[in-house]
Amino acid sequence: MAQTRKDLRGRVLRKGESQRRSDERYVYTYTDPLGRRKYVYAQDLVTLREKEAQLMKDQMDGLDIYVAGKATVNFVFDRYMSLKNNLKPTTKSNYLYMYDRFIRDTLGKRNIAEIKYSDVVQFYNHLTKKQELKINTLETIHTLLHPTFQLAVRDDIIRKNPTDGVMAELKKNLGMKTGVRHALTIPQQRAFMEYIATHPIYFHWWPIFTIFLGTGCRIGEVLGLRWEDIDYEKRIISINHNLTYYPVGEDRASENHISTPKTEAGMRTIPMLDTVKDAFEMIWEEQKENGWTDAEIDGMTGFVFCNRYGNIMNAQSVNRAIKRISSAYNATEEIEAKKEHREPVLLPDFSAHSLRHTFCTRLCERETNLKIIQSIMGHKDIQTTMDIYAEATEEKKQETFEGKITMKEAQSLIDSYYEEGPVHLSDDERTEEADKVSSRIVEILSETAFSFSPNEYIAIHRKLFQGIYKHAGKIRDYNITKKEWVLDGATVMYGSASELRATLEYVFSQEKDFSYKGLSMDEIIHHLAVFISRLWQIHIFGEGNTRTTAVFFIKYLRTLGFSATNDIFAENAWYFRNALVRANYTNLQKGIHETTEYLEAFLRNLLLNEKNELHNRNLHISGLLNEEKVDIGDTKVDIKNEKVDSR
Repeated sequence: MAQTRKDLRGRVLRKGESQRRSDERYVYTYTDPLGRRKYVYAQDLVTLREKEAQLMKDQMDGLDIYVAGKATVNFVFDRYMSLKNNLKPTTKSNYLYMYDRFIRDTLGKRNIAEIKYSDVVQFYNHLTKKQELKINTLETIHTLLHPTFQLAVRDDIIRKNPTDGVMAELKKNLGMKTGVRHALTIPQQRAFMEYIATHPIYFHWWPIFTIFLGTGCRIGEVLGLRWEDIDYEKRIISINHNLTYYPVGEDRASENHISTPKTEAGMRTIPMLDTVKDAFEMIWEEQKENGWTDAEIDGMTGFVFCNRYGNIMNAQSVNRAIKRISSAYNATEEIEAKKEHREPVLLPDFSAHSLRHTFCTRLCERETNLKIIQSIMGHKDIQTTMDIYAEATEEKKQETFEGKITMKEAQSLIDSYYEEGPVHLSDDERTEEADKVSSRIVEILSETAFSFSPNEYIAIHRKLFQGIYKHAGKIRDYNITKKEWVLDGATVMYGSASELRATLEYVFSQEKDFSYKGLSMDEIIHHLAVFISRLWQIHIFGEGNTRTTAVFFIKYLRTLGFSATNDIFAENAWYFRNALVRANYTNLQKGIHETTEYLEAFLRNLLLNEKNELHNRNLHISGLLNEEKVDIGDTKVDIKNEKVDSR
């Protein structure tokens, strides 16, 4: 017969109870789910048993169900969600939806202490192979499970997080890539929009898809737009809220709500393209004729987009429309391609969010200033811009940075541009600058008034940068240097601070006295390249010289009878600046001479609608990146050989 355990006073002790002889303290011993021994202490037996009773009560109430070794994944996840007080309602609702759909009735029912790494791998494989979940959906599931198990680790319920490293291993085995966003190619984009524009049934979708492709907005941002968010005069669109549609209440019925953007960077203004303006005007005229929507969501009214019943559109209806249109187009295109004995241009499976990536891809193909891209897209972190959204198609990546530098390298180049200048802007300030200046360029170019004078040049700088730079419209009183990628880190010799005004007036007087009479177009283009390169080289402002020069030059060209626009300058901004740099740099020791050949190629595209390839690699002084020079004629000329007026 087993001997009954007693305390020092002879009282019978229960299982797990004991009394230490050293200090006469009472101890209750139990084992946790991992087999680790735990202890509860008390000075007397009554207190010890009160603690035991409380421990048992906690176990029964589920407040310390861990101790009982019965904690399921569901239990820990629910506890984890109860601690996440900073989640937006939309995010929380989406998390609960994803968990309930894919986890709660499967892996969620299992005891969390029993789940191993291999169990998680097997579960993820099941989701990808049997349920055919895409990588992005699986990553969402992982963002729910990983912190759930991590909470159990921190609560000393399990030793290791069994989800650690699972996604990396799974991607490796399945050949998956993280964050790959598929944009439509230019032919696909053109085919999609042309099909809609000419289709008798789908034509009414043209305005909204034009706005998607012309703004890069998220679907909630587009659907939440109100007429008061659109400023035709300033040609800008204000993004300050999202339309969300998510389940609420006990019955989980979905409702429309208004929420703020995901980050502060999401609060932004976007320049309004001509096609986007046309789309808004089309919707306005249609609603003017058919009636305005009286829908009200969280106190907001005056929404731009509504269905034929006057109700606010939701994301599901837009994405369903994309699938219907794409399917109809592909069926038609396959037949037409077979008749014409060509390969069909087929549309992939894509969503409204793919149109955002398409916009960003097109933007990256035209724009090299990552801060402008970041601002327009509403990214919080420049890394997002570089690593995810600024991934152009393989062909266009070759054309944009010529396959020679990465996006990170490009950012360092842009940063180096500002490094040695006296004006240092924060990321937020540069973002604000990009937004404001882009809209002001549109405004200035729409004005017909113009005077060919130094004062006009200075006035344009003031209009562009008023309220952005303290020196807006002011001539610098200090000397500057700027590292240039195209010069392998060297700098152009800019105008001396003491002679800036005089130099500016001299360049203007020379151009005023010049006669274009009797010159060939080749000679005209060469002279214009010389003039604009000399004007830019003065660099009379602390910052903003290139943009000021471009706007002034466009307006000057119009006075000469050319129908110049800002499009080519916007599309080839970095090339234009690099061409100006090469037109003003000489290094005899290295055999490098200032040359206008690159500017002339640019101007021939601008003024003669030629299709010269404008590759930045061709401009690099090393020559290592230059595969083929741009052919602009039989003879190349440089500034030193400027043509003379033959009056």
